[in-house]
Amino acid sequence: MAKLGRPSSIATRSDVNSIILDLDAGIAYERLSTKYGVSTSALSRFNLARNAVEENVQSGRNPVTDVVSRLVEAADDAQSLRRHTALTGAPLSRARSIKAEADILLNLVDRLGITDTSIADVMRDAESIMNATAEFVREHPSSALPLIESIAKHPELAPLADALRRLISPRRTGS
Repeated sequence: MAKLGRPSSIATRSDVNSIILDLDAGIAYERLSTKYGVSTSALSRFNLARNAVEENVQSGRNPVTDVVSRLVEAADDAQSLRRHTALTGAPLSRARSIKAEADILLNLVDRLGITDTSIADVMRDAESIMNATAEFVREHPSSALPLIESIAKHPELAPLADALRRLISPRRTGS
């Protein structure tokens, strides 16, 4: 499957953990921009992405999986309708059901790069793994630290590692 987008310019830096600590401390983007030599927009995008990952980990939801699952379900329903209209429907109803199914399948292929609906199963499994990992981190924080550090070694998973760290020591507000 084709990868969507490129890694964040912040997430791939060797000092990403320092940047994360400064963001969590509430230091202004302008100040961090000067300190690290990065743009404020890159900092903003990185921080928004981190927060989205954290919210998904804490809530146990994965909107990408949900969209793919819904598209696969819609394609299955459209296929059932198309088969039903082949037996009982008028030619216009059949043509509409064929178009509906084709449109959904094209959306899966073109927009998401999915050529096989089995990817939806893989994504549901990944969501279950993410939820089980978050549960483990909450219930066994000291045992989870080595796992979090292993995850953090992969730049593309830095936001996930950060979100898991926050499950152990949530942000303090009002400081």
